Amino acid sequence: GMADKSSFNAKEVATKLSEWIGTAVNTGYAYFLKFWNALEEVGVRIAIFATSIDDWELTVARFQVGFDKLLWIMGQGNDAAEQQHKDNLTSAEKRFNESHADRAEIENKLHEKLKTITAKYSEIETDLTNLNNAVKMNAQNVKSEGAAPVGQTATAAELQKSVDETKPGISQSRLELARGYTGKALTGLSEEQTKALSGTIAARESGGKQGIVNSYGYSGLYQMGAAALTDLGLVDRDKYFAAKKASGKSWFMDKNKTGQMGGHEAFLRDPSNWKVEGGLNSFLGSRSMQDAAFHDLVNKNIAYGMKSGHALANNASSQKIAGYALAAHLGGAGAAENYYTHGKDKADAYGSKASAYAAMGENAVSGNLSRVNEPATKPVASAVSPGYTYQSNGEGGMFK
Repeated sequence: GMADKSSFNAKEVATKLSEWIGTAVNTGYAYFLKFWNALEEVGVRIAIFATSIDDWELTVARFQVGFDKLLWIMGQGNDAAEQQHKDNLTSAEKRFNESHADRAEIENKLHEKLKTITAKYSEIETDLTNLNNAVKMNAQNVKSEGAAPVGQTATAAELQKSVDETKPGISQSRLELARGYTGKALTGLSEEQTKALSGTIAARESGGKQGIVNSYGYSGLYQMGAAALTDLGLVDRDKYFAAKKASGKSWFMDKNKTGQMGGHEAFLRDPSNWKVEGGLNSFLGSRSMQDAAFHDLVNKNIAYGMKSGHALANNASSQKIAGYALAAHLGGAGAAENYYTHGKDKADAYGSKASAYAAMGENAVSGNLSRVNEPATKPVASAVSPGYTYQSNGEGGMFK
């Protein structure tokens, strides 16, 4: 059937492939847990064995001392026997002390080995979790969008992007996006760190496609919504509040699930609601406009966090600033504040958490970022038709 193009169902193949990968990841994860439990059991048995050796050596030493004492009693007055007893007692004490020292050394080595295994386990667990989430998202995209966008389902390289997010520095998949950034440096970050952060969030939010619109109407490289665009002065404020009030509960609707466009997306698609000539089409077609919007929005959120008593007060590090910025981009400054000051972890409509975005931001600006200043070797993906809907994450705005 695969050879017969007339019966080839791309959607079914892609869905099955995603389900198979998800099953394989879950199965591998289960076997890894069994392996980890086995390692723990081995470590316990090694410790018990080391203790048993110590107990045996102590018993032998005590027997030797007792036997020597018996000989000494039987040979009282014999200076040679008494000296032998003292020598044996000293030797027994020495062996006993050496035994304890050996045991401590074994325990230290075992402890260090278990620390190494635990760290590796945590790293692999994080990678597996991210990979599994990427597979699930890909399967959801395929099922909801039909066979037409099969060419845009997640490849092995795209799945790797979700794993790269947990590693310090900027990955190769985001490097080109970072190099193409046209905006200014963000408050508290260097030019290199700003580029790295922009490339990271653009890859995460839109897959690096500046003309993309998600199923709720969030648009562009950084998936900005009407609230953020209104804050930035790109959309008419009065019309925004009037449209939101008129739409009521239908303001936010997932077009992939309902088959209908919500008030939010419909509002942004109307050029008359914008203060920019051409409206949404102009915004989607301009990398420089989107970069400028990203800079101004993120700086607003950073400024809020730097106010006295807030999360970024008292000379926060660049890593914390970047983490706060991405957490705020996902759920607003309030979500970032709650996470960094109270440990409350808020998720968006697609299930992405503030903690994940914070970690992604902190990692993005760490390490050697000198390569982001090299010339871009290829342009950002060209703008797609505003009618195309892509499921991705992100709110981006001072308020949710």
